[in-house]
Amino acid sequence: MYVRVNLKIILFSLIILFSIFVFLNLYHKYNNITFPIEYIISPLLPTNISHTISIISIVDNDNIDNYEVAINTIKCYAAHFNYKYLLLNINRYPNLTKLCHQKDFMYKRHCFLAKYIESNLNEDDIILFIDADIGIINPGHSIEEYIPKDGEEIIFYERIFNHEVMAGSFFIKNSVYTRNFLINWSKYDFKHPDSFDGSDNVGLHYLLLDYIPDVYTKNKLKCHEIWKSAKDWRDCSIFVACTKYIISKACRYNNSIQNETNEYYSLDGDKIKILKKATKRVWVRDVWLTNSLWSLNDFMLHGMKMNKINSWLFGYWYLQLNMKEFNFAHCYSNKYLYNWIHYKRYFTTNEHIKSLLSVYKNQVKKLFYQELSESKIETF
Repeated sequence: MYVRVNLKIILFSLIILFSIFVFLNLYHKYNNITFPIEYIISPLLPTNISHTISIISIVDNDNIDNYEVAINTIKCYAAHFNYKYLLLNINRYPNLTKLCHQKDFMYKRHCFLAKYIESNLNEDDIILFIDADIGIINPGHSIEEYIPKDGEEIIFYERIFNHEVMAGSFFIKNSVYTRNFLINWSKYDFKHPDSFDGSDNVGLHYLLLDYIPDVYTKNKLKCHEIWKSAKDWRDCSIFVACTKYIISKACRYNNSIQNETNEYYSLDGDKIKILKKATKRVWVRDVWLTNSLWSLNDFMLHGMKMNKINSWLFGYWYLQLNMKEFNFAHCYSNKYLYNWIHYKRYFTTNEHIKSLLSVYKNQVKKLFYQELSESKIETF
């Protein structure tokens, strides 16, 4: 009897193990079904663009392994469409870094960028600045879809999962105006309060208030008091909500040179645009927001760090591309799309992505009003 029971247990265990093996094998095969390349259509670049377009990332050491996927996709895309791609290690430019005395690299990079483009690029050239962990998921878009137009000098966008204006990617024209903006931004390394300051992405918001006439920002010192006493990221979030409230309010004054629409905030007579969350001119979003899913409306994704693939770290993500098939020689030919071999399970519809992002947008909207109330700026 005892032997029969043991045999049944062994047989049952073998059946379970076999079932698990079959499931994992099928799951692995499903995960590795690649996305038909015909779904992505190479964009036709406009012929009336007279400016050179450069994509620039700035780092402070030569170890860029953590950005391998992101950098390879950007590099290939730029090579194919004849954009300049500049991955700049500031330590290789001592003649420029000696002009930038910031201690925080995140601020220093903006000073360096201003000095570099002044010395090396032509006036009015277009620059797309990106963090090194931003890559291209869908090469079916052209950069020309997103560049500054008319009197626009600088284009920022709002992040989806918080109140912030993104500091890690923006468009600028190479001009005295934008270089001064970058220098003024970098100077906040010396001007930020001695608190949990949040580095350049938080400092950017107080800088933006400098580009609104004082008559519209008379209450900004209230925001500064919050920043001055900040002890953590939540305090910084309250500070950012405070500054965003002032920006929005300044845009609503009659005869103001600021403006607000459903798509953007416009500051300093349209020179500075801040695109609102997930609007159509936004070129990049965080990869982890949709559990690594993407759709044809997506162009670039932020947060593509190798050490966060399949991890449990904040911002973890799953690799959507079969990089084993990546061949840089294809980048210069009509086969360049074959470097974007997507795993099918991560592709979805535009509507599904919009729905997923809307959940974050609604949550952040509620949090904004909650933190705005805590800031007490509305009582002024």
